[in-house]
Amino acid sequence: MGFTLVELLVALAVLGLLLALIPPRLSGVIESGQVRVAKRELVAGLRLARSRAVNSQRDVTLGINVRDNTMAMGDKHRPLELPDSVSLTLVTAQQEQLSDYEGAIRFYPDGSSTGGQIRFHQGGQVSSIDVHWLTGRISSREE
Repeated sequence: MGFTLVELLVALAVLGLLLALIPPRLSGVIESGQVRVAKRELVAGLRLARSRAVNSQRDVTLGINVRDNTMAMGDKHRPLELPDSVSLTLVTAQQEQLSDYEGAIRFYPDGSSTGGQIRFHQGGQVSSIDVHWLTGRISSREE
């Protein structure tokens, strides 16, 4: 049992069509995956900062640079892997706003914080990470 030349050419044509259509659709999936990973890293960093503040009984800040897409706790800077199509906005307390593109969210020993919001803008979609000032609770949501 074998295949004719016509059957092989049709199968190759269908395969070629699939290979031409799938990669453009995957780029959107990859970008949204990068955004989800960056959001998880930021949430984890914020939770770690809050935990360190409570455990050490000292103020701990998590610095965020929206121009370079980095976060820093102490002297450790970690880049956030974000596609170029994504921009960040940071809303934080005035005393924690270091420049137009850099600020911090401070956690206190009792678990409270200065509060703030980090927004991810991608196309028409906006999602955010909120830090409640009174409880220090960190939540993530899609808008």
